[in-house]
Amino acid sequence: MKKLKNNFVVLSGGSGSRLWPSSRASLPKQFIKFRDGHSLFSDTLKRIDCSEGKQLMVVSNKAHNFLCRKELLKLNIGASYISEEVGRNTAPAILMAALNASEDHVLAIMPADHWIADSNAFNQIIHTASKIASSEDCWVIFGIKPTEPQTGYGYIKANREGEKRAVVSFTEKPGLETAKRYLAEGNYYWNSGIFVVCAGKCIKSFKQHQPELYETAKECWDNRDINEDEITLRKAYLEKIPSISVDYAILEKEANIAMVPFKGQWSDVGNWDSLSKLLEADKTNSSSSDNSVQIDTKNTFIQSSSRTIAAVGVEDLIIVDDDNATLVVQKGKSEKVKDALEMLKVLNIPAAGEHNFEYRP
Repeated sequence: MKKLKNNFVVLSGGSGSRLWPSSRASLPKQFIKFRDGHSLFSDTLKRIDCSEGKQLMVVSNKAHNFLCRKELLKLNIGASYISEEVGRNTAPAILMAALNASEDHVLAIMPADHWIADSNAFNQIIHTASKIASSEDCWVIFGIKPTEPQTGYGYIKANREGEKRAVVSFTEKPGLETAKRYLAEGNYYWNSGIFVVCAGKCIKSFKQHQPELYETAKECWDNRDINEDEITLRKAYLEKIPSISVDYAILEKEANIAMVPFKGQWSDVGNWDSLSKLLEADKTNSSSSDNSVQIDTKNTFIQSSSRTIAAVGVEDLIIVDDDNATLVVQKGKSEKVKDALEMLKVLNIPAAGEHNFEYRP
């Protein structure tokens, strides 16, 4: 079997709005040091195996390129960069990465802001998925075995047998009763948003399923600016490209998609409910107790960047204080933090998007 030529593609365009006030437009969640001085972005970089000539591409907003470089420099990891002057969701970002690779290269595409505990298991499944993507010329998606009836994730229905499983259908975030049924049936998996595909197959899929998007993206690519290791995609051309996820644009239309099940601990850290559980379970984390006290308080998570917080006689709360803003939310309701943030933006409150301190190159 020919040796696989792998490119890791790290998508770092997320805004993490449900993790406000820690995550803001100027410093989104993948760059926040939630535990032990490490960010989700740096954890992602340390997780992937870039040995044996494997290459790394980082796709991010132009405004965050310097943050990406800072993390990579700290870890002494080399990379090439695709910087978007305006974000257009995952489908255009993935297509641009494919256009930046040789068609026979296998792309392992992953978000920069996921929590994965077992790096060895992750790299093993990347290897398995890469072999499938190369030999069968198909998209391969990571499916996460559900541990609870989660309503915050999309689901993949797949057949039950083998290391490689055929995808039957995709389902958007279900209601609670549907999620319970999925869990009971046993052949549904959480959609991780991690994909493996050959660059050539990726381009063919866009030409087939999204021809207009492909043409506008190709125009943007042909008019890119190149400065040493960084490609900048210009706003005037990006704005012509539809903003759409790869799930809607491609995966729901592809006839042949494989799924590989990943059994390790995984979270997309999508809101404070999920992050608080992870931090509380992480024995090395102490940020929630260093400068807070709780009296007659039950099931309450407190995180503060500096301010002292005392909670008395409350229960089922998440309290987060960061710089110039404070969030108090009932556990189980943190999906609605994004709605609160939108209200703050309408009121033109600066803390909705910026910290008092600035992150600049």
